[in-house]
Amino acid sequence: MMKFVTPIVLGLLVVGCSSIPTPKKRIDNANTVAISGDLKPVLLKVDGFDIKSYQKLSTEVTDKEPSDKASPAANTPHIVRLYIEGDGFTNLNRAQPSTNPTPVRPVALELASVDDASDVIYLARLCQYMKNPQYKCGKKYWTTHRYSGNVYNLYMRILNQLKVNYNIDQFELVGFSGGGTLATLLAHTRTDIKSLRTVAGNLDTLMFTRIHNMEPLKHSLNPLTYAERGNRIPQMHFIGETDHTIPPNVAHSYLLKQTGSNNRAKARMHIVTGTGHDTNWQDKWPELLKYPLQ
Repeated sequence: MMKFVTPIVLGLLVVGCSSIPTPKKRIDNANTVAISGDLKPVLLKVDGFDIKSYQKLSTEVTDKEPSDKASPAANTPHIVRLYIEGDGFTNLNRAQPSTNPTPVRPVALELASVDDASDVIYLARLCQYMKNPQYKCGKKYWTTHRYSGNVYNLYMRILNQLKVNYNIDQFELVGFSGGGTLATLLAHTRTDIKSLRTVAGNLDTLMFTRIHNMEPLKHSLNPLTYAERGNRIPQMHFIGETDHTIPPNVAHSYLLKQTGSNNRAKARMHIVTGTGHDTNWQDKWPELLKYPLQ
């Protein structure tokens, strides 16, 4: 009989056995990274949850009601590049969830910090950057239910709220690892997504669990299921050359499903030399952003 490892092992696969900084040190590190990119901390409150965000914006917050109208700038759509963080530090060992999923290395924040776009928003994942997250949102949200319908709906509402606050017309989504999972789900079900980029993105959660002999993430959504819906959106999926956590065949599975018999699909994959799952992306990111999306 095949033995399954519980789904919480994902964070262990990413972090390994290195010494783990305290939550305070992890939060302090994120603040330092954000300052280096002129990103200001903002706390978003949605559906009773607090979501940490860092932002660099050229617009002011508004109090207007939701509207389908374009942004005030004449004939110029307001486009914001939005980054979604990875799953973070999900577990202490192969059997025990962590008490705080704040990432040891906030890769998506590192990418956002070197993005010279005029409008950049970074979103942490649910429960990250909290002092006592297990008392506020429950460990299931960084383990078995990390990509659940409830989490997906929460981020849908966050994007809706941001659109109203900043008169945003379109988003350019960027997701790292599990943040790539959420970004891909959002890209395939919203009509305001201009483009999608993932870095070491988990684009087929079922294949991922099979590769690592894990129990399927049955409480979470799988981007593969929605792949064909997003075949009109320009996409680039970057994979690390030495990434053993999210190997290339995970992205291949997604690309094959999206393309199918439709040769108009716009998704592409690029293996980046000198990178692992969470290493060496920051220095390469400004050039990777220049890669054509179609």
